[in-house]
Amino acid sequence: MPRGFWLPFAYDNVPSPTTEMQLESVSPADHIVIVMGPTGCGKSTFIAAASNKGHDAINHGQASAASGVRTIRAAHPKDGHPVVFVDTPGFDDTYVPDTETLQKIADWLVKTHKSRVKIGTVIYLHRITDNRMSATQLRNLQTFAKLCGPQAMPNAVIATTMWDDVWETTGVDREQELRAQFWNSMLIDGCRLERFQNTYESAWDIIGEHSSTTLRLPDEMVDAGKLLHQTEAYSINAGLPKWIVDLKIAFHTTLLRRTRRSPDGIPRSADSGILRSS
Repeated sequence: MPRGFWLPFAYDNVPSPTTEMQLESVSPADHIVIVMGPTGCGKSTFIAAASNKGHDAINHGQASAASGVRTIRAAHPKDGHPVVFVDTPGFDDTYVPDTETLQKIADWLVKTHKSRVKIGTVIYLHRITDNRMSATQLRNLQTFAKLCGPQAMPNAVIATTMWDDVWETTGVDREQELRAQFWNSMLIDGCRLERFQNTYESAWDIIGEHSSTTLRLPDEMVDAGKLLHQTEAYSINAGLPKWIVDLKIAFHTTLLRRTRRSPDGIPRSADSGILRSS
């Protein structure tokens, strides 16, 4: 099946890959910091610097083996307030479709939302070393924006990484181009733009002060009762316009409803004979 056409029709009836994940360590009193971005953008490096625990501790944080969502606890340097970092699986993984990655993130967000835990800061990391915005990177950025929604943008941050690997003048030029061409609408809605300098202090400047918000994706799935493939974030991540996704869903739903099984066990349509297997 082509990568962009994976649709979880029975999402609400399939056991979530994060069902066994324990959330007792996450409470409404915690400042939740979600770190997102494509594979290799520096998520673990950011959390290692902010938590002051190093990469070994990050790699052994609390996680579900199936989900890839990892939580690491720390304390805010200004007042000791409890902070929980959420290290999410990266998009653009060679072996995992982006829609499956989104499902894993959505499962964690939904479970957290049902526990009445709000999000403090949500960070999207972008490598400043990339000399162009690829179609995949743009789709992932749009997914992030749809997942958050405009109401959460004041709690969102786009943080550029890997400044040590680029001439500063080159990085500044790329940053200005990205701001003008790709990030402007998010910045207008209140999203901040920061640079991560691989230090403890830089990480906490990016995280900022205590505040809380709700994200659009869990709002859609819990409060509005939508399935994942009906959300704004999924339609972007599937790489298809939402109306095409809706059309495919309607077609397959109708086909499934009209399918019957004959006495000889061969699938048949209610109108037209044997259905070809694909």
